[in-house]
Amino acid sequence: MEVPLTTHFSPSKRHLTTVSVIVAVFNKERSLRPCLDSLLNQALHELEIICIDDASTDGCPSILAEYARIDQRIRVYRNIRNIGPGPSRNIGIKKARGTYVQFTDADDIVPSNGIRSLYELAARSHSVAVRGTFAVVADGYARNWFNHYCKSCMSPPDREQFDFSHEPALSIPWFHTCFLFSRAFLITYAIEFPDLRDGEDPVFVAFALTKARYVSATSEVVYLYRGDRRKERSTFVHKLDFLRHVSLIKSIFMPQFPRVWNEHCSQFYLRLVKEYLEESAMTPLVLANAMELISQTWSTQELMSVGICSDGRASGHFSMRMKVVFSIVWTLGRCRVFVRRLWRRAVWSTPEMVSRFSYTLGRWLALITRLWRYLA
Repeated sequence: MEVPLTTHFSPSKRHLTTVSVIVAVFNKERSLRPCLDSLLNQALHELEIICIDDASTDGCPSILAEYARIDQRIRVYRNIRNIGPGPSRNIGIKKARGTYVQFTDADDIVPSNGIRSLYELAARSHSVAVRGTFAVVADGYARNWFNHYCKSCMSPPDREQFDFSHEPALSIPWFHTCFLFSRAFLITYAIEFPDLRDGEDPVFVAFALTKARYVSATSEVVYLYRGDRRKERSTFVHKLDFLRHVSLIKSIFMPQFPRVWNEHCSQFYLRLVKEYLEESAMTPLVLANAMELISQTWSTQELMSVGICSDGRASGHFSMRMKVVFSIVWTLGRCRVFVRRLWRRAVWSTPEMVSRFSYTLGRWLALITRLWRYLA
């Protein structure tokens, strides 16, 4: 018999629910309690808190069970295996009972009046999507990073029923936690998070904005970001998914709202991608895949404008070229190690080992060819 992906292990009584808060949790033992406390202390009492434990291996399951016993507005579901934040939030949407849906990350906290402000704006303006202001309370890298890249889009103006494409603060589809969405709207248009480990939330927001089009916003702070999550998003899967989500954003905006991509998103993401390439240490395979994704999203001229190009005249490209050269050297070194191991084992007479060596060498040579073409 097939085992269900998600199990429900906290009983709850039905009550009047206006907002369903969905919290995807994975190994957030240190920050989970303050997050849940901030949600339970909301001025809007008629809400439910749906926690999706994404197969955590720390103390999160016991903390969630404890809070579910304390307050019956909390419902807890546990994934049998880790599936990522996007699919976990999709489960929360399906389990939600509220008229509206809000997403909170287990690292952060919500001001006591945050959800009520969003709900009152949605009820007053009859908007299927409303957005508030995002604030960073963490010191150091996170604050500096957001102020450098996102300062202009963190705080929208006080407006009701306006076209999102005419508001620069909403043209960058970030800060999904600052939105309140109509649950019926999400279900009607089948709006879900993609299965990405990084960048799943901007894709969700972009799709929702293109379907809603007219939204409302408030300048009131409705969400407090607390953490520096660079370590959580340092794997090669995260790096490639980040680039994939940029391509998806472009494919969503270009058919109906090309101005949003061309005037706002394109340059914004180019700056992020340049930083990503300069700071990330990538293996040859990851580097080749990254370059392929980047070339599908921007033209050579656009890449040259920020120094990402095979042409050495582009500023800052020397470091990129050196990364490719070092990647080729690393590839040749791996081939040398592989040949040495085969030689020591003296198994050249085995046909399957010769076949394995030929196949592996062919893959490495193909990869070197791709990298070399990038330099040409």
